[in-house]
Amino acid sequence: MTRHIKRISIDVSVHLFFTILIAMWIYGKTGNLVYVSIFLLGGIFIDLDHLFDYFLCFKNKLNLYDFLNCSFLKTGKVYLFLHSWEINFILFVLAANIRSFGLFLLFLSLSIHLAIDNIQRKNLLAYFIIYRFINNFDINIIFPELKE
Repeated sequence: MTRHIKRISIDVSVHLFFTILIAMWIYGKTGNLVYVSIFLLGGIFIDLDHLFDYFLCFKNKLNLYDFLNCSFLKTGKVYLFLHSWEINFILFVLAANIRSFGLFLLFLSLSIHLAIDNIQRKNLLAYFIIYRFINNFDINIIFPELKE
């Protein structure tokens, strides 16, 4: 198993564990499957933004091994548009202003996902889209620990 596949397996497992645990608690408190679905969306499906980076590298070809092995990192760029504290802050403000429990749950699940990701990084600014933009989405600056 390559280093990236092992790291991703651990990362996904941690996200699944916390997201499912809290989603079960939400269901126990509310009995609402829509709320559970919203929480799952933010906690797990946020990682679909990795596909954007993948398809920039490999165009129309999807190879699961290449994807899980992070072969797309060889481009030297990392975008991850959904992994953004700024977007999450906007969600919080919106949820508070329109008093939406669903949007608050989305904010909460994204916060937990981003916090777990942030803990694993040497660069604590990595999940600020403005920081990534200023640094031209350069993977060596944003995620120095991913260098081969």
